[in-house]
Amino acid sequence: MASKFDRFTVSERRPAYRPVVVRERTDGYGAEEVNRLLLDVEQILEAQVRGMDAQVQRLRTALARREAELAELANLADRRGSAAAEELSARATRLDEQAREIAALKSEVKAAGETLMQSRQESDDRAAVQAQRIAELEGMLADMRGSTSWRVTRPLRWLGRLGGRG
Repeated sequence: MASKFDRFTVSERRPAYRPVVVRERTDGYGAEEVNRLLLDVEQILEAQVRGMDAQVQRLRTALARREAELAELANLADRRGSAAAEELSARATRLDEQAREIAALKSEVKAAGETLMQSRQESDDRAAVQAQRIAELEGMLADMRGSTSWRVTRPLRWLGRLGGRG
C-alpha cells in the first residue's frame, strides 16, 4: 500500500541523520512541510528512544540491585548452611559420644545383672543350707524334748526358774 509520502525522493542523510526532501515528484505536500513533519517525527522518536534509554537504565539499576540482593541472600544461605553443617557435625559427634556412653552403661548393667544373679544364686544356696541346718537343729531339739531325760528333769528346770527369780 502506498503512503502519502511516496511521491517524494529522499536524498542521503546528513551528519545529523535527518532525511531531507530534495524535490517533489507531484503536487501535494511541499518539501518544507515534509521536512518539518520528518523533524517532528524524528523528535518524537528521539524522545521515545530517550524514554526507552531511561527505562533501560532504570531496569539495569533494578537488575543490579536484585543481583546484589540475590548475592547477599546466597552469602547468607552459605553462612547459614555452614553454620547448620557445623551444628550438624557437632550434634553427630555428641550422638556418637552418647552412643558410646549408652553402650558402656549397657555393659555395666549387664555385668551388674550377672553379678546380681550370681549373688542371688549364692544367697539362695546359703539359705537352702541354713534351712537344712535349721531343720536338722529343730529335729534334734524335738528329739531332745521327746527324750525321757528331758521329761524327768522337767521339775528340776521349773524349780531352777523359780529359784532364779527370788
